[in-house]
Amino acid sequence: MPTFTFHKPIEDVEEPVALAEDWYRARIVKAPTIEPNKKKQEDPSQEGAGDNLIVSLALVGGEAAGRRFKLYLPWPSMEDEDLYDGIGMKVSDAKMERIADFTVKFGGVSDGTDVMLEEGMEGFVYVTRGLDQSGQRMINSVDPFAGFKSVEDLETGEEVFE
Repeated sequence: MPTFTFHKPIEDVEEPVALAEDWYRARIVKAPTIEPNKKKQEDPSQEGAGDNLIVSLALVGGEAAGRRFKLYLPWPSMEDEDLYDGIGMKVSDAKMERIADFTVKFGGVSDGTDVMLEEGMEGFVYVTRGLDQSGQRMINSVDPFAGFKSVEDLETGEEVFE
């Protein structure tokens, strides 16, 4: 049986360090896509089945540089037109509003029924801390409900987050 050797003992592997909850500058690192969510993949007829706009982000600047996140923004569907959220807004409109906000804050274009995003665009996202799905490890996530900020909203000419 072949033997492969690490450069250090497995016992010395360090746990990841979660970032502090705060605003961080992020760059789109891959062209966004629209894909079915897990529920739609499992059974398209179940409640909550739908599509997500998936945006791959990497944080830029300071100690957070290079950290990667996937942002899943629910894509509106025709079924959402007849549903209302807890504040009385159409679910489809709330989803459209969040996507349009992200698009504009990251320098994209939101025009009529179209949103245009591309790799390399930058803006700020709010990063939170929480436990992973197993409840074992502290991880970071981007909070889509905190909204988004443009570079102009937060840029001061200095490193904002270090």
